[in-house]
Amino acid sequence: MRSRRIVIGVLLTAGLAVGGLAIGTIASAAVMQSTPPVASSSTDDGRLQPQEYPKNASGQTYGSAFGATWETIPDLVLVITDQGGEGFVPREAVFVPPAESPDAALGVSARSEQIDATDSDGKTVVGTYTLDPGTSSQE
Repeated sequence: MRSRRIVIGVLLTAGLAVGGLAIGTIASAAVMQSTPPVASSSTDDGRLQPQEYPKNASGQTYGSAFGATWETIPDLVLVITDQGGEGFVPREAVFVPPAESPDAALGVSARSEQIDATDSDGKTVVGTYTLDPGTSSQE
């Protein structure tokens, strides 16, 4: 009787693991299809090259900052909103320009604040995004 319970427990655990893997694979495929362009792409020899971001009607670039350098971060950076959806926030809201000196870097203070996240048009508010100095600013 005890070994039967163990076998059932093992089978249930294995079933949950396989089901979770399948759901994760499907979810990641859906995200990959809807993710805006990133800052760079690989050439045939593996080198990264800048990729142009799309522009909205106001001329602002928008997309993920993943892989971007300070010079290539888009005007509107892709974030996950507090509500769990995708939105964009101004580059200046999440990134601080590189400091000119160590003393200048020490003068930059961490802040926590909630800002509006917009659609890629930079105007239509789709949620909020909380800047938290204790976490990563880009998911």
